[in-house]
Amino acid sequence: MYRGRFAPTPSGDLHLGSLVTALASFLDARAADGQWLLRIEDVDIHRCRPEFESNIKHELERHGLHWDGPVARQSDRQELYWQALDQLNLSGCVYVCHCSKATLARKGCLKNSEGEFVYPGFCRSLPATNEPLEASKSLSSVRFRVSEQETCFADRRQGPQCSFVSREAGDFVVRRADGCFAYHLAVVVDDHLQGVTHVVRGSDILPLTARHLLLQQALGYEMPAYLHVPVVLSPDGSKLSKRDSSTALKVTSANENLQRALSHLGIVLPDELTGSSVEEIVANAVLYWKAVSNHGF
Repeated sequence: MYRGRFAPTPSGDLHLGSLVTALASFLDARAADGQWLLRIEDVDIHRCRPEFESNIKHELERHGLHWDGPVARQSDRQELYWQALDQLNLSGCVYVCHCSKATLARKGCLKNSEGEFVYPGFCRSLPATNEPLEASKSLSSVRFRVSEQETCFADRRQGPQCSFVSREAGDFVVRRADGCFAYHLAVVVDDHLQGVTHVVRGSDILPLTARHLLLQQALGYEMPAYLHVPVVLSPDGSKLSKRDSSTALKVTSANENLQRALSHLGIVLPDELTGSSVEEIVANAVLYWKAVSNHGF
């Protein structure tokens, strides 16, 4: 059975870019007669706020996007991430790293297109620990050991994708020095344990997907099907920011927001539907999505 999800970070109000991703994942799930889950990705406790989570839920419902089952929160799933991290540690896939960003800058490490340092493995040769990493109470980060092999997968919209994570990121962080689990580990564990079969998300995450595949392979997880949709950009060409309150959905009508989001996804409503209820708009969009997806994107 198809099981999809929308997994926003409650660090700001929901904006058009978030709605596009939510709508695409919802349409994909409903077109396949599947389930659509809502997961709150609040693993970064320094950025997330309860009031933003409340706003996200309200806006999704206001736009006719109703999720199935209870809402999951990453802040409630820390023990699951520890278990996965210890599994990776026992198999030799991760190691403790004492390098700060200042250290990497001082050593002249290059940055990738995402603005991250490409880590060359300075701490790879340090003695490994066989005890659970949680018990070590380390204030250092934990990195995933990346091989030189190429990682490939087929995106349902973007087509074949191949990359060398060793060149583009190096050994990447799976638990940060500030005590937060990294997005990469949390999202892989969550998708697996929630039985997510299809992931629909913004194309800004596309360059990170190879890292998720490496973690899935190391943990023995099956890979879900991926579809990355174009992100919404600001007039200056940058990705919409949650910090810009002028882009929040709450300042405009749900009908108008849905039409803009659908247009971004290449769906233009018939004139007779432009003044319809959000339920009618979403229902017709599901039919359109089903027709398109049956013939391939």
